[in-house]
Amino acid sequence: GFPESKQLKQKIRDLIAPEQFLGHSDTSNRQQQQETGEEEKDEQTQVATTPVIVEKCEDCPNDPPPPSVEDASGGTMSSTSPYDCHPSPNVQISYCTGCRWLLRAAWMAQELLTTFDTELNSITLCPSRPPTAPGGTFTIQLDYDGKDVVLWDRKALGRFPEMKEIKQKIRDEIAPEHDLGHSDKKEDSKKDPSASEEAVDQFEYMSDDEAEDMRNFFGVM
Repeated sequence: GFPESKQLKQKIRDLIAPEQFLGHSDTSNRQQQQETGEEEKDEQTQVATTPVIVEKCEDCPNDPPPPSVEDASGGTMSSTSPYDCHPSPNVQISYCTGCRWLLRAAWMAQELLTTFDTELNSITLCPSRPPTAPGGTFTIQLDYDGKDVVLWDRKALGRFPEMKEIKQKIRDEIAPEHDLGHSDKKEDSKKDPSASEEAVDQFEYMSDDEAEDMRNFFGVM
């Protein structure tokens, strides 16, 4: 089945930050120790939470190679995802933790993986932690074919990107034939600019009485 969030948090904590207290996501024994201030730990709990670290063995050449699966480009890639961190093409989103931009970065990652489900192999979320890193960071970078392309830098451009802007940039780089639907560039407006002009004219020549009726209809005074 799927893991509970607290189970993953506990496993990661045990591996990289054993002293960190996870609050309501921690084990009942740890919560009790935190409340009472006791330092003693139950021996059975220690055994149960002892992390098992799996390392690649350099001295076992007779071990069979890990199974491989065919990727979108027709090649093969190993199915052992713990060792294949972020195969190319990969999108890296760096976000400022002090500005609380994790949700924005995670939402963009979800949107990109949904749109480019066969073109992108991974997306990496990279926290930028002030003061050791510059504050206000939000960058999106594409790694493919040995190239690192900066798609967006919030500091340089002065704003966050629209989702369709990033989708278009990625499509132009790795999948030029990919149709983005409503997120694609609007070619019709370029071909027929008179359409938007006609819509503007309808409001420019609206009488005062018609304008008042429209305001009343939409509740605008």
